[in-house]
Amino acid sequence: MSQSSGWSSTGAWLTTLALVAGSTAPLMMYTPASAAPLSNGEVSGFIRAGMPAIRFRNQSKKNAPFERALGEEYTFTANRGDELEFQVDPEDGSNLQAILVLVSLPSGKQVAFTDRSNFLKYKVPTAGQYKLLVLAKGTTRGRYTLFTEGIGQTAATP
Repeated sequence: MSQSSGWSSTGAWLTTLALVAGSTAPLMMYTPASAAPLSNGEVSGFIRAGMPAIRFRNQSKKNAPFERALGEEYTFTANRGDELEFQVDPEDGSNLQAILVLVSLPSGKQVAFTDRSNFLKYKVPTAGQYKLLVLAKGTTRGRYTLFTEGIGQTAATP
């Protein structure tokens, strides 16, 4: 199995993984220009019609299909041992049902996923860059508040 990453012809970051000799399948596709830096605390977001769709896949399910969903991307640096918690609270009047996808960068490997609750928890095994995708399930849309805890809570280890 081999892996490569790079910019696509459309300007998106693409990670591919060779599953069988001669064949490749994209793991995730990102639009780097939309990623916002993330730290502990609260962030307001808004998922609305007309936003670019983000291509993703629930890698914890065998043979899960690729999907596209509207959403927003956040990046941050985590230390080994950080116990990350993310919670999405839709604002009043919003019908947003969130999908949360946590990805280790630059590999593009999904490390945590939920489409059943607005809460995601993850203990970081390796220090590095991570990306959180907050996506809208189906046709749901709206404003939300993202609460984050645990980023950089442990001392960086060499």
